[in-house]
Amino acid sequence: RLLALAQDDVLLQAVAMDAAHAVFSRYRVSGKGGDPVREARSCAEAFGPAHLQVWKAACERALSGTFPVEQLVGHWELLSSAVSVFYDLHAQVLPNFFCDQREAYLEGFI
Repeated sequence: RLLALAQDDVLLQAVAMDAAHAVFSRYRVSGKGGDPVREARSCAEAFGPAHLQVWKAACERALSGTFPVEQLVGHWELLSSAVSVFYDLHAQVLPNFFCDQREAYLEGFI
């Protein structure tokens, strides 16, 4: 929801990604109680579309060459946080959402 409100605000998107990373980083390690694989899949299905939207927009801005210099640090922090969230949600299993959208993500990584 916060990501939808922050559609053009890179700093707010970075804050939202940092918060998501703080929550989802628990899925990087197995044995933390409950069913982390099932939980990660569920979170990926719910959070994935917003994450993909932010990821694609951030990659497009990075490659456009028209990003304001004073916003570069915040922009790269957004990309770094988005990569962390990506890893958090599929460290143990590749959720269907990420599998279905792998080409869109790989375009950003490459």
